Amino acid sequence: MVSGRSPGTVRLRALVRVCPASACALVTRVPVDAARRGMVDAGEHVSATVRREFTEEAGNIEDPADRVKFEEMCNQLFGAGVVVYKGYVDEPRNTDNAWIETAVFHMHCPAEIGTLLPLNAGDDAVGVRWFDIDTENPNLYPPHRGWVGKVAAELLARGPG
Repeated sequence: MVSGRSPGTVRLRALVRVCPASACALVTRVPVDAARRGMVDAGEHVSATVRREFTEEAGNIEDPADRVKFEEMCNQLFGAGVVVYKGYVDEPRNTDNAWIETAVFHMHCPAEIGTLLPLNAGDDAVGVRWFDIDTENPNLYPPHRGWVGKVAAELLARGPG
């Protein structure tokens, strides 16, 4: 999860992906045990998967110079992530014999990076955008609501900045 503040305000926001299956879901989701995309590759650390998924879903940038700028911003952004949740996810794709486990990381985006970060949907995302968040987030994909709410509560408790 990538969060930030709306420019010139104290409103919180998070990057979301818009996809055909749901109205809004987090940009980066990394199922650890699922039979679909987003899997952790063999020998890959989960934090590397988070960055790879983010660049695939939000960084579809063709211009080489713009791509370099995007990568530099991602280096700053992904330098310090905090684990928000790790474990089982209650969601419709689960069965008695197979289920999804995930790791949710939070990276807070400084305002100067947030305003410059080019967002171009790639992979299976239809779009990528900043989405205002709070402790309640009814428009997000159900499993993500609690994680986003937890991060929002912590950020709001810290105050502006």
